[in-house]
Amino acid sequence: MAPITIREILYRLLTGPGGGFIRHMARADSRLNQIARAIVWIKTHFRESCRIEQAVGIAGMSRSAFHLHFKAITTPSPP
Repeated sequence: MAPITIREILYRLLTGPGGGFIRHMARADSRLNQIARAIVWIKTHFRESCRIEQAVGIAGMSRSAFHLHFKAITTPSPP
């Protein structure tokens, strides 16, 4: 795709109805981003034994905060 087309798509995404959610997700210090990092790790290591302490460390949160935010974002409980 041409750079101008990509720029237009990004502009429409960020200014559209879901723009606030997308901007929040992109912030490195957001809870959503922290949980997303843990989810990526879980997905790439799904064949291994997944310990909650590993996911908590990757997210950079306390165990209770991780559980609360993981549940709020994904609905199921963490592994």
